[in-house]
Amino acid sequence: MKNARLYVLGVAALVLVSACAKAPQEEINATKASIEVLTSSGVEKFAPEDAKNFNSQMDAINQEIKAQDDKFFKDYDKAKQMLVQLKTETDGFKPKLDQIKEQMKNDANTALNDANLAITDAKGLLDNAPVGKGSKADIEAMKMDLKALEESLPEVQNTINSEDYSVAIEKANTIKAKAGEISAAVQAAMEKMKVGKKK
Repeated sequence: MKNARLYVLGVAALVLVSACAKAPQEEINATKASIEVLTSSGVEKFAPEDAKNFNSQMDAINQEIKAQDDKFFKDYDKAKQMLVQLKTETDGFKPKLDQIKEQMKNDANTALNDANLAITDAKGLLDNAPVGKGSKADIEAMKMDLKALEESLPEVQNTINSEDYSVAIEKANTIKAKAGEISAAVQAAMEKMKVGKKK
């Protein structure tokens, strides 16, 4: 009888402990803090897919915690495991994020340098372009276009300084392409004049 009474008391204590189980607030706070470090470091800008993945995992954890909150017998073990796993992932991603940012910065600076070289090449071709009848106006127009492209380079640099590397790369590539078109037009005109002289 004594053993039966102890068993009942033990079960009653277990029921109380289960019913009074609390959400793993310490783990929640630690995981959220880890995600906030990545957010402040620009994870959504530089690694949007990874940011989406981390947010999805946090949503799933919140749903699991809410499901346990609504139960009389609460068990937050699964939520704790999910939190520990997510925190491990986000803590480990910080060095990778820094590498991604550095690579994107290098790519943006390379694109800017390439755009600058493309403008320099086009200017060199224009300076040596033969001025013939009807070509003077075209050459002047191309020089104006090149000047406008050159004046847009500081804007690309400002974009790099703002860590908008993708935008900077896109702008620099556009400038490079336009300068390349001018170079191609000048070379085509020069070839045409050579053919005309041979005749």
